[in-house]
Amino acid sequence: MRLDWQTANCMRLRFCLMLGVAIFTTIHFEALAQEPYLIDAHSQIDPSVDPEAVVASLERGGIRRAILSTIYNVAQEKVLDLALRCPGRIIPAVRTKGYMSAMPTQRYRQELGEQVKNPAYGAMAEVLLYHAAKHMVWPGGSRDVPEIVVEPDDPRVQLALGWALRKRWPFIAHIEFATIGPKREAFMTKFKALLVKYPDHPFVLIHKGQLGLADVRQLIDAHPNIYFIVTPRSTGLVGRERQRIPRMFEDGRILPEWSELLAQHPDRFILGFDNIEAFQWGEPYLRQIRLWREALTDVPENVTQALAHGNAERLWHLAPLD
Repeated sequence: MRLDWQTANCMRLRFCLMLGVAIFTTIHFEALAQEPYLIDAHSQIDPSVDPEAVVASLERGGIRRAILSTIYNVAQEKVLDLALRCPGRIIPAVRTKGYMSAMPTQRYRQELGEQVKNPAYGAMAEVLLYHAAKHMVWPGGSRDVPEIVVEPDDPRVQLALGWALRKRWPFIAHIEFATIGPKREAFMTKFKALLVKYPDHPFVLIHKGQLGLADVRQLIDAHPNIYFIVTPRSTGLVGRERQRIPRMFEDGRILPEWSELLAQHPDRFILGFDNIEAFQWGEPYLRQIRLWREALTDVPENVTQALAHGNAERLWHLAPLD
């Protein structure tokens, strides 16, 4: 059977395209294999997120593990099902949200208790203590988020902390110190009291607590059990909210003063990307991963390994990967 020249050319073009994709894919994954693997210690899924996009983005970005939680009205089964599909790669986190400030203590106790009985969970999601009111805008949507104020000594916080202590999970606190205003001193005092009361348990501030270098250093010097998740918003790599978040990056590079602190205390920082909406589980995620991979080439090797995956493995009791 003879082919006309147009058909033959189309077949040659298709073959070249397939070959190009294969070569690119091989080079891409060979490059990832030569870099330290990454753990995303904090990301979330809202109702707009397609589970298939989560799996695809983790694979394309070379994220070997992700601690995943839900937000808004997403059922916990969504992350539990993902964990079953991707055993060892997706670690489901117990849900702590639901606007705790409006939830009675007894209901909060029941919701937490029902979840922690399930051995599939390997972490606890961030606990919202102070979250400023925001008008959130992103491609294809927007949302008004109310102010959330829950004191660190609130009974519901103590319930969550109690389970974190029993399960040996780090307690992740969401406190926006940059926007908290007059409540700042009281929140900081009560948060420090928890660090002192439970000196052997890890406490983690998401987004570095929106704290600047001096405050982060002071907490590290005073408390051996404080840790910081650095997310794109806490580094200044992205800025969806109009907040006074101290920058950690400039021109895609870690600022020298932060590099120095990382080198001095490589065991205190954890990498997280804080995805929420569907658009983030795509090219924006991959772009942030690429930025972090590039930034990690500027710090000593032990800092790179600790921030990329080592600290998360130690704190959440995860076996290191080959």
